[in-house]
Amino acid sequence: TVKFCLSGKDLDFALINSVLGLSATGTWSPKPELSARGLDKSDWYFGVTKKAFESTNDAVQHVIDSLWGHRKEIKKLLSLNKHIEASMIVNVTINVKRPVYEFELDTINRLAELGSIISCLISFRPQKAWPPLDCLRCAAAAN
Repeated sequence: TVKFCLSGKDLDFALINSVLGLSATGTWSPKPELSARGLDKSDWYFGVTKKAFESTNDAVQHVIDSLWGHRKEIKKLLSLNKHIEASMIVNVTINVKRPVYEFELDTINRLAELGSIISCLISFRPQKAWPPLDCLRCAAAAN
């Protein structure tokens, strides 16, 4: 999953869609009980899910390419509201083959032009189910 995310307090999703000329691929708003505890940032995001890429760079470039024609509007939105943060979130799930973990200089420069930071989460999803915890305990005890 790769998504360009705009985060901030009380985001107006319709306004963001209108200013950027894009429709979000997803949004998230905190429930009232979370807001009461200070966890009050909402997220507007645009990206791809469930698509295989050879490298993290290719995945990020794919989303950047989709956003590139809207970069002036993104920068305008960020300048109008100093409380909005932009980030590129990369969640890597390894099913069979590990991707190349890299970000080329051009990608980093384009992210900077979009006013974005990058965040990566890498998780491993094995082809077979993990053995039950008892089997792991038995194996550890045998060693």
